[in-house]
Amino acid sequence: MAYATVADLADYMQADPPDNAQFLLERASEIVARLTMLALYDVDDEGAPIDAVNITAFKRATCAQAYFMKDATGPVAGTSAQRDVASASVGGVAVSYRDSVSSTVDVGLGGSLVGQVSPHTISILRVAGLIRTNPLRW
Repeated sequence: MAYATVADLADYMQADPPDNAQFLLERASEIVARLTMLALYDVDDEGAPIDAVNITAFKRATCAQAYFMKDATGPVAGTSAQRDVASASVGGVAVSYRDSVSSTVDVGLGGSLVGQVSPHTISILRVAGLIRTNPLRW
């Protein structure tokens, strides 16, 4: 279940969506779902948010994430284009690419999503209160 449509992505980008837009939106929705795994919000029978503010935040975060991923290559983007390797290591199995963007997002879920999450996606979800950085008081 994607949190946004191809039309939403086109509106967000203010341009024609890429050919793999639906695929990007589905992958972006999976990342947004992971980022909001511990968030508390009302949902419908299918697990989708029902509050208008949360619906908008999920839609915008998904579009921001899909836009971030649109020029990526490999399985996350649904492409198999070649990338230029800048460096490689055998023992620890590390590869870096010339076009890679370095960003680390630690959301407290037992690891980080290194280079996979748009800072704008995180910002949208934090402002909406869907990613918390402090304990929730009851």
